[in-house]
Amino acid sequence: MTADIPAVLVADDQRDVRDALRLLLKSGGYEVHCVESPAAALEAASAGRFAAALIDLNYTRDTTSGEEGLALLAALREIDAELPVVVMTAWGSIELAVEAMRRGAGDFIEKPWDNARLASVLRSQIALGEATRQAGRLGAENTRLRAENRLLQSEDAHSFIATAESMRPVLALIERAAPTDANVLILGENGTGKGLVARRIHALSGRRDRSFVKVNMGGIAEGVFESEMFGHVRGAYTDAKTGRLGRCELADGGTLFLDEVANLPLAQQPKLLRVLEEGEFERLGSSRTTRTDLRVISATNADLAAEVAAGRFRKDLLYRLNTVEVKLPPLRERRADIVPLARSFLVRSAPRYGRGAMRLAPAAERALESYAWPGNVRELAHVLERAVLMSTRDVIEPDDLWPPAVRAPELSAPEPDAPEPAQHAAVTLADAEEALVRDTPRCTLSAIAEVRPARPRVRHTPEGPMHTRRYQTRLLLDAATVALPGLTALGLAVVAGPVSIGRIVILATLAALLSWVLAIRARNRAIYPLHTASNLLAALRAGDTSLRAAGAVRDDSFGDVMWEINALAGVLRAQRLRVEEADALLGKVVATTDIALFAFDAGRRLKLVNPAGAQLLGSDPAQLLGSTVTSLQLDFPADTGASHIAVRQFPGGGGRYEFRRRVFREGGLEHELISVSDLSRALRAEERSAWQRLIRVLGHEVNNSLTPIKSIAATLAELSRREPPPGDW
Repeated sequence: MTADIPAVLVADDQRDVRDALRLLLKSGGYEVHCVESPAAALEAASAGRFAAALIDLNYTRDTTSGEEGLALLAALREIDAELPVVVMTAWGSIELAVEAMRRGAGDFIEKPWDNARLASVLRSQIALGEATRQAGRLGAENTRLRAENRLLQSEDAHSFIATAESMRPVLALIERAAPTDANVLILGENGTGKGLVARRIHALSGRRDRSFVKVNMGGIAEGVFESEMFGHVRGAYTDAKTGRLGRCELADGGTLFLDEVANLPLAQQPKLLRVLEEGEFERLGSSRTTRTDLRVISATNADLAAEVAAGRFRKDLLYRLNTVEVKLPPLRERRADIVPLARSFLVRSAPRYGRGAMRLAPAAERALESYAWPGNVRELAHVLERAVLMSTRDVIEPDDLWPPAVRAPELSAPEPDAPEPAQHAAVTLADAEEALVRDTPRCTLSAIAEVRPARPRVRHTPEGPMHTRRYQTRLLLDAATVALPGLTALGLAVVAGPVSIGRIVILATLAALLSWVLAIRARNRAIYPLHTASNLLAALRAGDTSLRAAGAVRDDSFGDVMWEINALAGVLRAQRLRVEEADALLGKVVATTDIALFAFDAGRRLKLVNPAGAQLLGSDPAQLLGSTVTSLQLDFPADTGASHIAVRQFPGGGGRYEFRRRVFREGGLEHELISVSDLSRALRAEERSAWQRLIRVLGHEVNNSLTPIKSIAATLAELSRREPPPGDW
């Protein structure tokens, strides 16, 4: 496929159709690649780039649904979302055309097609696809140019100043490495000018006229890493309404600067490694492989060797990044560059804040040279910018410098033996949590454990046995009380000695009254609850689940019995309601089904029939009840099993029926359930569907047969009218 001639992918299972399209499109100046199956079409689309695709919707004989073509359309859109696709079919419908357009088709062609219309549609789709691609390229180029403009106007775009002795090896290394395509790793503390060195390497390289794309790896969330670095296609995720080029694609032919590369998540490092090793990637949501030619310059203030040892950075990725390693010295080791840099910052900041020519006083220069500059060049730039803004004079004096440590450098000078402050390496949340737990005093946790009050343990004892023992104790007391009158009378007689008959009568009367009172109390406590329980159980046996024992409390054995009977009544009531609901549902199903159902008792007499059965027998259900199986013509030989197919003539209709027999038990006796299904009706519907399908297939095949004849004839007629005729025809 050449770049000047647009290539068209044609997918159709009919060879004659493919030949007709090849002849038509070749005469129109297209390069044609024909395939006969969806799998071959996907393979071709993955291997090459096409200006448009023309695909059939059906690839299997006697198939007219279009599902194969719609699936191919979706797969092509996944491979290349910008590829214009025109679908064609020999059996079209409005619904199929709408569905194809909804899934991303550019247009819809019916077979046999008109050559002029097909050529016009194809030209329009190719032009539209090219315009879409061009718009995407222009948008990406515009974004790139804006990014470069912001970068050129940023604070790092000042002149490169490096006159100190410690910078000479750095400059020599930059001059040797810049003209090559070797990847460069820039190391140094925060604010030492790593971004400026990266810009200088790009400016001295052969890629100076191409893109310089800067990416802050610490500012990209892990969830959007692939979209930011490799781009995405439309529909790759919920809010991806349009496609987008990634940083790797924007930097194609130029330089990709990865700032703070140590912050790259470990899970994303293999994806970047593939770009460095093979120069290829896939956009998010696409299976098409995109190649890129870029140079990678990376920078970090972390110790990558320590990160590799800790397992947070891949060793193979480090080897790909540090082909050339540039180490920038801190500003405290570049004393000769402090004043030139300060003057440069002063010249740049004065116009920004509307100030005229400004200069540094000698005392201010000495103060700047004496300061340790823990923030390096970036801190120096901020100090001078603030001095320009806050000073009321045209000469910057030491008292204009802030913070005060800059004015009195001896206060900020580090002790001779004091270690240098550790660089700010990338610290993860897990590391912070581990350090917090490690540094927390153990005594704190133990103190909390000692102060915390102990929760009392509560031992659970079932209530039933406790109430039973309590009730038994009361019964024993009642029994003992029954004997108390006799014992009392006997004791009085013994103590008093000889007694008169009158006294004995009185004592006997008192004992009898007391015994009677105790008997009534025992009756109220035992006999009445038993009568209540008996009445409740009798109601449940009769099917009445609405009665309940009033005041049933689980405070003794009889209370437990009453409570359980009430609970049992509630369960039985719920079960009865479920049975009634299921029975009502079954009745509706039986009444609405179109299968005739007949239930016979043990004497094989009809006891239940549904409306479909009554309609089949042409009689009222009430008149059919009591009829025998034989009189209703529903019997069939037992040796045929549970199912039997026969041709019968019933008052309600005749035809081919399937009889099914099932046995169920009711009242201990076997009953029969016979179902009768009309097979003729199902066969008629199936036959009608088969005829409709045959007509669609025949129409599809006829259109497929006429398509190449009509197209080739029109193409040859057009070629014959050309003057002079084409030499290869």
